[in-house]
Amino acid sequence: MKELSIIVPVFNEENSIEKFIIEVEKNIPAKCDYEIVFCMDPSTDDTENVLINCKEKYKNIRIIKLSRRFGQSLSIKAGLYNCNSNFMIIIDVDLQDPVSLIPQLYNKIKDSDYECIYARRLSRAGETVIRKTLVGIYYFLVNKFADNNLIIPPNVGECRIITKKFLDKLKESDRGDFIRGDAPFIGLNQSNIDFDREERQIGKSKYIIGSIKGAIIGLLNFSYLFLLVGIFGALLTFISGMMSLFFLMDIKYFLFFGIMTIIFMGFVIILYLKSVFNKISRNNDFIIDKIID
Repeated sequence: MKELSIIVPVFNEENSIEKFIIEVEKNIPAKCDYEIVFCMDPSTDDTENVLINCKEKYKNIRIIKLSRRFGQSLSIKAGLYNCNSNFMIIIDVDLQDPVSLIPQLYNKIKDSDYECIYARRLSRAGETVIRKTLVGIYYFLVNKFADNNLIIPPNVGECRIITKKFLDKLKESDRGDFIRGDAPFIGLNQSNIDFDREERQIGKSKYIIGSIKGAIIGLLNFSYLFLLVGIFGALLTFISGMMSLFFLMDIKYFLFFGIMTIIFMGFVIILYLKSVFNKISRNNDFIIDKIID
């Protein structure tokens, strides 16, 4: 069993990989038996060959190649579910979450009673005011209407360290590909480390759609916001209908609210049915093509 596994999702990152490995080797705690597990969605650039070449050049590298593109969250879970270590760190390859977090996370969780320590961003360089505002609104909504008093920490991504015990609980209670929601749902003793996030230096983010998908999954699985908005729309339609009937108001208002409510409720029902279908059919799992160990 390894002491530490560093889980790194990659997709079209040929220019980032070796620089990342070099930085990791500089920051590994002394005498720590570690491995870097690259979890690769099949890429259209030379990412796979770069990884294979780096494996021959550097020690302790493992490559997990998925059968198709499953997205960042399921790539991470493929890595987590296929390692056997005391501790697991999740971190991106683009160095926006600095590799210097690795010893900080490891030293804080080792010999402590914490089961998960997440990295919280104090600042986010390179992001627009609009994006920061939308992210702030999202976390306000998902936490305001959260199920069972669940709180998903704002300004926190996937970067964190977890114990083997925490990983076992994650496997038991997996609610979909939204790790930042799964972690607070599990509970146990958690803490955080604060850092300033740098602007991405190499390439561009590959997970824009995945971020939107994760946000929707977070609202579906960890809050009742969609249901509340649907009920409010139905109530508004009922009130407008009664006013049209008893006060002879223009029927077009009733028709407008009615049609909008039907459309939205249909959308919500489809989303929930899709979520249930994914769980029943295990459609939110991943398929591994090969592991280069």
